[in-house]
Amino acid sequence: MGKGRKPAQIPLPVSVLRAVHEAIADRGAGPILLNRAAARMTSASAAGRLRWLTLVIGLKHSISPHSLPHVLHRRAGVRRPAARLQYAMRHSDSRTTSRYD
Repeated sequence: MGKGRKPAQIPLPVSVLRAVHEAIADRGAGPILLNRAAARMTSASAAGRLRWLTLVIGLKHSISPHSLPHVLHRRAGVRRPAARLQYAMRHSDSRTTSRYD
């Protein structure tokens, strides 16, 4: 679901799609990311988990839940024209996409 609870189809690199399939396991519905209590992960808990992961893997900069899709696309080697990346990230303004490049 996207902003405004609108259904959204988002193109994903194969490596990201595999990770999503691992995360949902055998579940047919519900949230993709779960917290330790097996409930929907909140944005605060997702941000905390990402802060922890950046420390564990030794990144010099932090990754937010918002920047994660951008990072995943880049790390997966996805090199698309700016307009296609803008569409994949669902940004209405190309300046928003260029901030993550």
